[in-house]
Order: sequence, then C-alpha cells, then structure tokens
Amino acid sequence: MFQSVKGAQGVSFFTPKQPILGGFVKYLDNSKLENINDRSPPLLFTPMKIRSMTIPNRITVSPMCTYSSIDASPTVFHTVHYGSLAMRGPGLIIAEYTSICEDGKFSFNDLGLWNDQLASDHYNKIVEFVHSQNSKIGIQLGHFINNNTTSNTLEPPFLVNTLTTDDIDQMIKNWGDVCQRAIHISKYDFIEIQASHGYIFQQFLSPLWNKRSDSYNENLKGRMSFLLKVIDEIRNKISSDTPIFIRLPDCDKSESKYCLTQEDTVQICIELVKHGIDVLDFVCVNPGDLKIPRYQGKTRFLEKVRHSLKENGLSAIICSPSRILSAREAETILQSGKQDLIVIGSQFLKNPALVTDFANQLDIQITQPVQYSWGFYPTNNHLETLKSKSK
Repeated sequence: MFQSVKGAQGVSFFTPKQPILGGFVKYLDNSKLENINDRSPPLLFTPMKIRSMTIPNRITVSPMCTYSSIDASPTVFHTVHYGSLAMRGPGLIIAEYTSICEDGKFSFNDLGLWNDQLASDHYNKIVEFVHSQNSKIGIQLGHFINNNTTSNTLEPPFLVNTLTTDDIDQMIKNWGDVCQRAIHISKYDFIEIQASHGYIFQQFLSPLWNKRSDSYNENLKGRMSFLLKVIDEIRNKISSDTPIFIRLPDCDKSESKYCLTQEDTVQICIELVKHGIDVLDFVCVNPGDLKIPRYQGKTRFLEKVRHSLKENGLSAIICSPSRILSAREAETILQSGKQDLIVIGSQFLKNPALVTDFANQLDIQITQPVQYSWGFYPTNNHLETLKSKSK
C-alpha cells in the first residue's frame, strides 16, 4: 500500500485535483480583527453566482491582448500565460480579444475562432489547463474595424454604411456560430462581446459613424438593433445557463452634439439586459463634468446605469476596468455598491499572484494550488491510498 496525489479528472495530462482556488478559508491568527472566527469573509472574497456559474471571489482578470498567436491559433505561450493566472485563484479570467472572422483581427497576431480547428486549439492550449486548476475562464469575442483608407475624402467608408441587409444577416449568423463553437468546442465558461470603440457594434451604435438610410439608423432603437439581434442569436445557440458579458464604452470620444451620449448608453443597457446580458463591463472615457475627477465621473455614470435598470425592474452585474493597487481599495468599491466585480488588467502582468497578495493585505487565508499549499497548511486531503502493483 502506498499514497499518491489525487489527479484531476477529464484532462489529457496529470495534475493534482485542485480545490476551488482563491476561496476564503479563514482570517489569519495575527489578524487585527476582533472575534475573527465570527467574521464573514471580506466581500472581495465572497462567492458570487452568475447564472449557473459560481465564482469564489470578485476579482476578474481583464482581457489583455498579447499578440502571440500563430495563424490566429494559441500557442504554448498562452498555456503558460493563462495557466499562471489560473493557478493563483482569480474568480474569473477573460481571455484576450479574439476575432470572429479573418478580417476582424486588430493585429496579425490576434487570436481567431472562425473554424472548428481554431476552437479545438483554444481548448488544448488554454481552456483545458485552466479547467484542470478548477478555475473559470471566458473569452472576449469581437470584430475590429480597420478604417485605414487611401481615400481623399474627409470621411472614410465605414463598414457599417457599406453592408447590405444580407451581409448583416450573415454576420448575425456568424456570431451565433462562433459563440456556439466557443462554448461547445473550446469549452469556455462564458462569452464577453467586445462592443467598445473601434469594433463593429460601435459603428452601428454611434450616429457619428452610422449613416445608413434604413431601419438600422432610424433612431437609437434602430442603431442598437444589430447588437440586440446578435445577442438573441447567441442566446439561441448556447445554453441559457451560460453567462454573457459585454464590454461597452460610456459614450463616443467626441465633443460633437451628434455623438453617442452617456444617456444613450443607459438606454442601450436597459435593452441589453432585457435580451439576456448578465454583466455590463464599461470602458469609460468621459467623466461627464470636467470639473470633477475622472474616477468620480465614472462612478456617477455607473450609478446612473444601476438606478435606471432598477427603475425598469432589471438588474445586472456592473464593473469597469480599474487601476486598483490594493485590496482595501477594491473592498471599499464593492462595499459601496459602485461595482460588483473588480476588473484588473496590467497589475496581473506585473504580479500573477495578485489575488494572494490581496488576501494577505486583508489578513485572510485563501485556497491555494495543492502543490503550493503544502508549505503553508499541509494536510493529507490531496492524497489517496493505492494498492502497490505486484511485481
């Protein structure tokens, strides 16, 4: 008889069976808090449910382009990059921008997901290892529009204005197919739609870009109809249990009175939630009042979105990428109700173990990978007894 480490199930390689990483265990013995055994965990390390998906904490890795694919396919770099993040216990990871079509890439080395082989590569190089660590990962999907033109006209020929209705119908179908591929073949846990500046949906939403003469530009409702049809198509192609996130700007980057405003975006959000969006992930560019700090302006906008949803009997998870440097700052934001998730980008590039650092700052112990926990709180829970093989 001898002991062996329990292995994770359903993966093509051996790795120890992991607990749910990044989950609250207890307050540290040296915590300055009184009656620490009776204290609930910090909100930052309190589980959250999004449809059928439960996450152990409120820390999310923002999608960050790495420009490291070959022929739109992930490589071993992606395994190491996302694997190193997954092993340190963020509640969610959103994989970098991935194009739904060959002409929708931002750069030559962007990822793609327009066929089954690419989808399989995503599973083999990214998702399988992340899931082997008992972590959750989604993918940001989009269609970037390159408006470089040699035309001498003042306005380049934006794609939104050149598409026929048949083209639009085909794009709607393509979105559904790609998202189905992402969930069923790549096995991502959720989808994030990239609808911020420079991407196809923003061209439809913005009156500065959208100069169509049909129903897709009759009014704000018409301009948002393409996006809503895409969401409906995605919902028809994936399980109702699968969360859908969307990344939106708060408004156009323009001082024009004809641009997309924050008030427009609030109305768009109401319709997005009605059509099945679970998480609103905002990139905010306009504080609304130049006399106040940018962060305060963003907070006002997020509060306006939440209030308007509530007035319409709706609710959604609201977040926005932030330059948060400490756990106390993150906890304060969550406790205030300004955001429901903490989305962090570049700080994870500097420190993949940021979740552990945040836990230490809050004087708590969180679940760690089996391989890394032995030196801190060794147990035999990871072991199983096996019968020795006869010689």
